[in-house]
Amino acid sequence: MKKILLISVLVATVGYAEKVRFEYGNPVKDQSVEITGVSSIDILSGDIKVVPADDVFIVPSQPAVIGINADSYQAEVGDTINVNWEVAFADSCTGTVSQGSVSGWAGTLSHSIGLHSKNVVVNSLPATLRISCSNLDAYTAGQVVIKDLDIELVQEVVQNPPDDPYINYFKANGASNSTSIQSPGAVSITWSVSNADSCTATSSPVNGAWNHTFNPNNSSSKQVNISQTTTLSLLCGNSSRNVQVILNENNDPDPPPGCTTNVYPGPGLAIKNYNYATLKDGNEFGTTTSGNVAITINNTNFASVEFTTPNIQPFSRRINFVTAPLHIGNKADKTSFSISSCPGDYSQNAECVVTVNNNGGNVKITTLSGYDGVAGYCVLDPNTTYYMNFVNKENPYVGSPQCLDPGDAVCTPFFSEGELELVPF
Repeated sequence: MKKILLISVLVATVGYAEKVRFEYGNPVKDQSVEITGVSSIDILSGDIKVVPADDVFIVPSQPAVIGINADSYQAEVGDTINVNWEVAFADSCTGTVSQGSVSGWAGTLSHSIGLHSKNVVVNSLPATLRISCSNLDAYTAGQVVIKDLDIELVQEVVQNPPDDPYINYFKANGASNSTSIQSPGAVSITWSVSNADSCTATSSPVNGAWNHTFNPNNSSSKQVNISQTTTLSLLCGNSSRNVQVILNENNDPDPPPGCTTNVYPGPGLAIKNYNYATLKDGNEFGTTTSGNVAITINNTNFASVEFTTPNIQPFSRRINFVTAPLHIGNKADKTSFSISSCPGDYSQNAECVVTVNNNGGNVKITTLSGYDGVAGYCVLDPNTTYYMNFVNKENPYVGSPQCLDPGDAVCTPFFSEGELELVPF
């Protein structure tokens, strides 16, 4: 009787089939393999033996694989950094900011296999950028892989000093070599000195607020009023440092030919003329997303910044406004921003007029004509000279300028350029 049963089982375990199916209870994950010839079951080991019709490989459970890095892991508020991420085995990726504030990262990220990158603007520090990628086709349902990128505040590097007096750093408004201001006013001078209890401060031309001999250990900063381009110097023993404060003020009351002062914001505001490249360390508009622009404006003035669009078509940029760091200037609140062919023009002839919030607002600039009339966009021609106009109030023609702190008479719109990818209409 046992032999008859064994023969029955053996017969039942040999047969012909077209394919072997692997079913997981989820049609998305199910797989099948084409086979040829006879299939059988080894009654001793339980193994199923088939001959596949072609070379096959059963893919194991594979979560998404991601990596993330940046061109800098230290930054100051307002800095633009480039973030790179590499992806494999993902069907979706999402960017979030789990700590601090960063513009340009949150939202859907590219998940195609390979390396991707984008520029982001740091609004507050420390900050943590998070990328989450899922692979719903993996054989463990809903697998999500998360990686974080931490950005910290730039730390002052203080060298191990020798026995002699040594100046570790000497800065004006946070800059070691030179800094620019757009109107006369206070500049923050900071220093760190080792092995010295007496230093001499000098300037050229002479600035009475800076020139003195002092103990550098009693303080580490001083506010100095600057009314003209000045080189400040610090001498401690044989160690010396210099920093230049450049006054970029340009007061030209006469508008260019074909322009009129009738379009100026008011009432009673005086124009301050600037050049974009001068404000951005020699970089013309559209040439780099690195660096920031600070425009310090007295509440009795408005600013007009001359620039030329790149000779590129199509070309797009995003101007990202953030709160000015404390060492740069007083905080601005609302700023009326326009781009026009004539300085100071906020009229209907301007290419665009936008009220921006100086803590996260932005203006989009493009040469793509399909964005004409879209709120928040400025449509310009390539290789053409324009003026960016700034006045610290919501309505350029009504009321008086005001800083975030009503007690401040001078405040600073602060912005950077960012990449902007637009599709032609």
